[in-house]
Amino acid sequence: MNYFELFDIAPSFLPDQALVKKKFYQLSRQYHPDFYGNGSAEEKEKALEMSALVNKAYQT
Repeated sequence: MNYFELFDIAPSFLPDQALVKKKFYQLSRQYHPDFYGNGSAEEKEKALEMSALVNKAYQT
Protein backbone atom coordinates (compact mmCIF):
# COMPACT_ATOMS: atom_id res chain seq x y z
CA MET A 1 0.00 0.00 0.00
CA ASN A 2 1.39 3.39 -0.92
CA TYR A 3 0.69 6.58 1.00
CA PHE A 4 -1.88 7.83 -1.52
CA GLU A 5 -3.86 4.62 -1.06
CA LEU A 6 -3.56 4.88 2.72
CA PHE A 7 -4.95 8.42 2.65
CA ASP A 8 -7.47 7.49 -0.09
CA ILE A 9 -6.44 10.36 -2.36
CA ALA A 10 -5.54 10.47 -6.03
CA PRO A 11 -1.80 10.19 -6.74
CA SER A 12 -0.39 13.60 -7.52
CA PHE A 13 2.98 15.32 -7.52
CA LEU A 14 1.45 18.16 -5.49
CA PRO A 15 -1.51 16.79 -3.52
CA ASP A 16 -4.03 19.14 -1.92
CA GLN A 17 -2.44 19.82 1.47
CA ALA A 18 -5.76 20.60 3.16
CA LEU A 19 -7.13 17.22 2.04
CA VAL A 20 -3.98 15.42 3.17
CA LYS A 21 -4.21 17.08 6.58
CA LYS A 22 -7.91 16.20 6.88
CA LYS A 23 -7.24 12.55 6.00
CA PHE A 24 -4.31 12.46 8.42
CA TYR A 25 -6.48 13.60 11.34
CA GLN A 26 -9.22 11.11 10.41
CA LEU A 27 -6.78 8.21 10.27
CA SER A 28 -4.96 9.38 13.40
CA ARG A 29 -8.18 9.24 15.38
CA GLN A 30 -9.15 5.90 13.86
CA TYR A 31 -5.86 4.17 14.66
CA HIS A 32 -4.72 5.99 17.81
CA PRO A 33 -3.39 3.36 20.25
CA ASP A 34 -5.28 4.91 23.19
CA PHE A 35 -8.55 3.76 21.64
CA TYR A 36 -7.36 0.16 21.83
CA GLY A 37 -6.41 0.11 25.51
CA ASN A 38 -8.96 -2.61 26.26
CA GLY A 39 -8.38 -4.47 23.01
CA SER A 40 -6.52 -7.69 22.45
CA ALA A 41 -2.75 -7.75 22.10
CA GLU A 42 -3.23 -8.24 18.35
CA GLU A 43 -5.49 -5.18 18.09
CA LYS A 44 -3.04 -3.07 20.09
CA GLU A 45 -0.13 -4.13 17.87
CA LYS A 46 -2.11 -3.39 14.69
CA ALA A 47 -3.07 0.05 16.06
CA LEU A 48 0.57 0.84 16.81
CA GLU A 49 1.66 -0.26 13.34
CA MET A 50 -1.05 1.71 11.58
CA SER A 51 -0.49 4.79 13.73
CA ALA A 52 3.21 4.74 12.89
CA LEU A 53 2.44 4.27 9.18
CA VAL A 54 -0.03 7.17 9.17
CA ASN A 55 2.50 9.43 10.91
CA LYS A 56 5.27 8.46 8.50
CA ALA A 57 3.00 9.01 5.49
CA TYR A 58 2.02 12.47 6.72
CA GLN A 59 5.63 13.47 7.35
CA THR A 60 6.58 12.38 3.84
